[in-house]
Amino acid sequence: MALPTTTTQPTASFSFKGFLQRHQLVAYFVLAYAITWTIVSPLVASAPGLLHLSIPPQIHFLGAYGPLLAALIVTGITGGAAGLRELGARMIKWRVGIVWILIALFSPALLFVLSTVILRLTGAPWPDFSQFGRSEDFPTFGLIANWIVWTLTLGIGEETGWRGFALPRLQKNHSALTATLILTVFWALWHVPAFFYRPQYLGLGVVGTIGFFLLMIPGAIFLTWLYNSTRGSILMVALWHGAWNTATTSTVAQGNIAAVMSILIMVWALLIVIVAGPACLSRVGKQTIGASSKSGASSLNWQKLYNPIVIWLLHSPLHRFLDKHTMLVTVTGCKSGKLYTLPVSYLRDGETLLVISQKDRTWWKNLQGGAQVTVSLQGHDLKTQGETFTDTETVANNLLQIMQRVPGYQRLFHIKLDANGQPENPEDLERIAQDRVIVCIREVAELAA
Repeated sequence: MALPTTTTQPTASFSFKGFLQRHQLVAYFVLAYAITWTIVSPLVASAPGLLHLSIPPQIHFLGAYGPLLAALIVTGITGGAAGLRELGARMIKWRVGIVWILIALFSPALLFVLSTVILRLTGAPWPDFSQFGRSEDFPTFGLIANWIVWTLTLGIGEETGWRGFALPRLQKNHSALTATLILTVFWALWHVPAFFYRPQYLGLGVVGTIGFFLLMIPGAIFLTWLYNSTRGSILMVALWHGAWNTATTSTVAQGNIAAVMSILIMVWALLIVIVAGPACLSRVGKQTIGASSKSGASSLNWQKLYNPIVIWLLHSPLHRFLDKHTMLVTVTGCKSGKLYTLPVSYLRDGETLLVISQKDRTWWKNLQGGAQVTVSLQGHDLKTQGETFTDTETVANNLLQIMQRVPGYQRLFHIKLDANGQPENPEDLERIAQDRVIVCIREVAELAA
């Protein structure tokens, strides 16, 4: 007689590495904030007299290494030696073309000169150019020494994390512009402690503080353009960051010159969005890390954090920065009957809005067979009908038509079309189509094109 057998189920164990692998961006942001805020906390405490110690103000510059250390820690744990080598290679990547090197090194100085010319035309006197590059932080340093300090601290320290680690991961599932706006929120809030002890920030007041945070948006767009255009060179964005800080913190630039430089960056950023397009903010495509189609669980968990940020942006006066390519859709859950609102990228085709969604997202399943959907776009809400197409052939045909109309999507999906508008490698198009669905939202004529 056979003896009965029992099967012992393996006990699930918590894996710290696996947790970080699934939540890389969350881990990065938490660490970047924790490290920087811990380093500068003595400055925050000493400013109002809570800590009666003489704290060197230069501690502020050590706080800039929070994003760098966070990127190294998360990359080391999740990617090992290979991941660190890849990150290190982008930190020293200098073979990007002479034009980009010149932009990284000298465009802030050019903007400084242009600003002085503009102010001169309005009747202001010429500044003392001999003071360019001298700052109150290091009054004994000259131009080169200050530039080196800014580049090695806020340049390398910040950009390795913000642009080198976070941006390419955000760009996996978002257009470059949306990824940039999401990143800017975290980048801006990371600066909050400095407003309690930095003299330059203490005197800004409420309006000045709001202006500071809003002006980070065009700066972030510029940095995304530079990062994507140099195919992921952390070195170039670090050089530019150092050069920008050297120019704008110069004693001679305080006040009107720095303000005009910020306005010029706003104009430059607007031209980037118009000319390069919001999908990639670059002519060579956006730089990503990892395959988005394989990151289902991690992507969905991360969306719970950043979706509210994008929804807030779309409901705020800043919605005009996103309306051209991002909208809110509200669907009713088939099983739960609950309403779900989420941001999606779209493309307009006459009276139809086309949405390309990854299959590992679930919201589109509520529209299978056709269902009511509410679209929030350009400050208006519209109830209309949505329909989903999932078969690979239909999706591939729609993707091809979209890439023929908007070349930026060729860079987005890394697919090249020949002179006849057909994919050079049809297998690439089929592979992309297998992981995506097309959602058609019809009868939107009353929304302005």
